Amino acid sequence: MRVATICFLSAILIAIATAVVFAEHGENLKIPNLFPFPDSSGVVETFSSNGSIDLSNPFFQSLGTNGRACVSCHLPDQGWSIAADRVQLRFHLTAGKDPIFRTNDGSNCDHNIDTSTLAGRRQAYSLLTSRGLIRIAIDVPAGAEFEVADVNLDKHGATGGPVQLARQKFFVGINDSLGGNPFGTAFTPLVFDVFQSWSNLDDDARGAVARAAIARGERLFNSKPIDITGVGGLNDDLGLPHIPGTCGTCHDSPNIGNHSLPVPLNIGVGDLNSPLDVSYLPVITLRNKTTRQIVQTTDPGRALISGKWKDIGRLKGPILRGLASRAPYFHNGSAKTLADAVNFYNGRFNMDLTAQDKADLVAFLSSL
Repeated sequence: MRVATICFLSAILIAIATAVVFAEHGENLKIPNLFPFPDSSGVVETFSSNGSIDLSNPFFQSLGTNGRACVSCHLPDQGWSIAADRVQLRFHLTAGKDPIFRTNDGSNCDHNIDTSTLAGRRQAYSLLTSRGLIRIAIDVPAGAEFEVADVNLDKHGATGGPVQLARQKFFVGINDSLGGNPFGTAFTPLVFDVFQSWSNLDDDARGAVARAAIARGERLFNSKPIDITGVGGLNDDLGLPHIPGTCGTCHDSPNIGNHSLPVPLNIGVGDLNSPLDVSYLPVITLRNKTTRQIVQTTDPGRALISGKWKDIGRLKGPILRGLASRAPYFHNGSAKTLADAVNFYNGRFNMDLTAQDKADLVAFLSSL
């Protein structure tokens, strides 16, 4: 069964790679709308308003010198992102020489990287193959309010479906929970209504149990009270130590689930005391040039762009659609499963979720 699965995944990857090669030679190949890519959660489908996905467009062509195309890291069978297990397969099939494996961003940011041997490549790209994690080096901005005091780069080995989504209304600021809607429309925590119709089902209906769990999960997402505390970008910026909210407070775009405005937040996933394992990441020690305060983190986040001390650890949240196809989760891959992500939030915000609540939320998030 394992061999059959690997062969089948190989066939998918080879088919896509072949299509890209043909596209580069001028063939007008296309992926039909709603083409089903099998996945552990069922199937992953894409809907394009153009009627199909044209494989001859620049997205699927190598436009630079490193052999990559956009599709090297954004594949249709992986929610237009990459999943760690599929990256592992690419490493196995190409001995770590696929274009995705490049030392400028695909490696572990270790010093003295040796990719001349298979063993060296396996070590160099271990975060990419195990976590789907790409890391790039960014210099501290000139005039930043902090400085790097210590960097341990080698610590510990350092309505569902795409068709309806295509019809979903969106504009920057839609349903913004902080009052940023350009039309002044008030925020509603009823962010997802994709599975609302599944709330009252005939117990004898086929698949009713699973659908009911998904509907319960959607309801929890929309209505479970959360006492939002200690979130950089919310509590500190608003001067409110406690903010009554729901999942939709931060994931407010209707039926999409990202924040509709570029509001980077720090919920602690990069902190050294995160309940998730971040021991595979380097510890970066930052010192405030004015106050001399010290902060240790595994990711300075937005601060590497703005140079602002308050932006340390702040990151933009992702779109929630297609989650099941692109594990692991969070910006650093620290949550291996959706259950891990739900457990993180449950502990971080003291949500008091029951085992059933957690299972229902996972069922819902897996269906997006």
